[in-house]
Amino acid sequence: MDSFGSEIAKAFNSTKFNKFSDELKPVFSELEEYRKKLLHSDQKIDFTIFEEGDIKLTKEVCKKAASPEKWCRLFFFLTYYSKASGVLEIGTNLGVSGQYYLKALLLNNTINTNFKTLDGVQDLCNISEKRFSEINSERNFKVICGMYSDTLPEIENSDDQYQIIFIDGNHKFKSTIEYYTMLYNNLADRAIIIFDDINWSREMKKAWSHIKKMRFEYSIDLYKLGIIVVNKNNTDAKKLNFKLFLSY
Repeated sequence: MDSFGSEIAKAFNSTKFNKFSDELKPVFSELEEYRKKLLHSDQKIDFTIFEEGDIKLTKEVCKKAASPEKWCRLFFFLTYYSKASGVLEIGTNLGVSGQYYLKALLLNNTINTNFKTLDGVQDLCNISEKRFSEINSERNFKVICGMYSDTLPEIENSDDQYQIIFIDGNHKFKSTIEYYTMLYNNLADRAIIIFDDINWSREMKKAWSHIKKMRFEYSIDLYKLGIIVVNKNNTDAKKLNFKLFLSY
């Protein structure tokens, strides 16, 4: 595995075995304080864009749908160790995972930091945007609200290049494959694509199996997540597949 792979291995080990510098401990504590606030919030979120009369409480959404702390730390370390300057997240939700990506990007202190995150629910976008503004007043981020069929072409047709793309928006076979295919040109020469819930349903299992037949250098199966590493400059590389266990 090359140096890029070594950075991914370092991110995995830092997450699994809590091996990281003391300077990052208050960072994680601060980020998790946001989750705690959400878990006690009775603010209502309107999901009627998908189903009439579907109103949920923030604390319910956070408990059910927000990425667990362990996985959020992995997202942070993947961004931090790879020195990424651009991250795209499909599926903002309440911004719990997004704040980890954004914080890592800011700590990398790279020029032209670019974090974009997409969601179809306006209330979720509003809550997340407020949180991201607390982390970064200079607004080196953009929350794009709307149906993915409308908002993803905006990304596809832009000149944006991302070192990391997190796909957690629509757990359907067709949509998952389409997202990967349409955003391929927006990947940097070396890039990480993270697919959430690859064993969540029969369709997602099928999608992960199909993705592993597509263009990539190597894959990492974490059971909950699937990671694809792309190296556009090494088209003749033999595909390598790994399995690791981090958490349920």
